[in-house]
Amino acid sequence: MRWRRDRRSASNKKTRLFVLTLIILLIFSVFFIIRSNIFIINSVEVQIEKISCANVNQIRDFANIGGQNFLFLNSSKTEKNIKKKFVCIKSVAISKYFPNKVRLIVSGREPAAILMTIKYGEATKSASFSAQASSSAMLEEGAISGNFVVDNEGVIYSANTDQINTPKIYISGTNLTIGEQLTSIFIQNALKILEKAKTFDIDVREARIDSENIFLVNGLPRMIFKLSSNIDIQLASLQLILQKAKIDDVKIEFIDLRFDKPVVKIAPKKDG
Repeated sequence: MRWRRDRRSASNKKTRLFVLTLIILLIFSVFFIIRSNIFIINSVEVQIEKISCANVNQIRDFANIGGQNFLFLNSSKTEKNIKKKFVCIKSVAISKYFPNKVRLIVSGREPAAILMTIKYGEATKSASFSAQASSSAMLEEGAISGNFVVDNEGVIYSANTDQINTPKIYISGTNLTIGEQLTSIFIQNALKILEKAKTFDIDVREARIDSENIFLVNGLPRMIFKLSSNIDIQLASLQLILQKAKIDDVKIEFIDLRFDKPVVKIAPKKDG
């Protein structure tokens, strides 16, 4: 019996020694692979789409991926840093190609509106925001103090509005900065209205938010919304009104959607 126990003990020692040897060899193998140049990134390809604030070389240089270990590349951190540095960038898709190549596909933000900040000598009264308001009312008693491009996420990413064909929103009583993300529900609702107007084929030129959060949209037709009320209900009412106008073959001049029963003015039909 004792002989058998000694034999089993010797066998167990050999097994433990064999396992330990394998672990040591595995550790050395992993260490060798990690330390070797095989996994050192030596090719970084950058593709850009609708980027205005940086070029390919600037993005590649800032990302500073070349020379890093392929196995330890933190893609989410890299994307976060690039977006923080270049505010006009909306997303960075990082693809890794074993063992040492990386591709960045960088997409820019798209303009949802141009925010035109206004300074007033004296506050414009809400009474001026009637259904009869025209585009001239947008700047009544005001002067432009700045303009900023904002995307549909509410991120202000540029002050260069040249050659940007998108609706203008006149707004007062606020200071805006590049890189700021607007969290105001009123701004978010205004951007939502403009985005929905596109799907309704409404040509919106400019709009304005007044001190009581009334949103006057100078388009075809002109529209008035209450930004502090349920926007989805107002948009649903707008859709029904437009559908009925199409069925009745009439042209609408303006729609006031602030009330439970929207006010609609039909344009007079031309003779002949």
